[in-house]
Amino acid sequence: MHENNEEDAPLKTITPQKLVHYHMTLGVDDKLDTLFSFLKSHTKQKVLVFMASIKQVRFTYLAFKSLKLSTSGNLFELHGKMHQNKRTAIYYQFLEKKQAVLFSTDIAARGLDFPAVDWVVQLDCPEDVPTYIHRVGRTARYKAKGNALLFLLQSE
Repeated sequence: MHENNEEDAPLKTITPQKLVHYHMTLGVDDKLDTLFSFLKSHTKQKVLVFMASIKQVRFTYLAFKSLKLSTSGNLFELHGKMHQNKRTAIYYQFLEKKQAVLFSTDIAARGLDFPAVDWVVQLDCPEDVPTYIHRVGRTARYKAKGNALLFLLQSE
């Protein structure tokens, strides 16, 4: 992982000051393995993972659930094909947990307050800077510290 440095100052001025940015460059075939390893090593934290599509969210949620990433019911998914009542229930369940993982599309990038999220992980590079900013804005809220991890392909 690489931490942002002073050359990346524009992001520091438009994202929370207590947010630390990291990125990893890897092959497409390594993304899920790396994500699984990352989440396994951060089980005592609250992590929000953004993915580009509903299919990715569903697949990853079901795969990681079957691989027993979390045995205590701390694994959640959130996407636009869910009914609003179910999305709301999952949102509140995630809020109540001190340690949890939420796989989500950009449905959770704006308009939802996620206090106490330790990490925002972006499995896919966002389309533009505003999308990146909205996603990472789910952590380092108010005076809290937070971390953002962006997975990149060599071509990005």
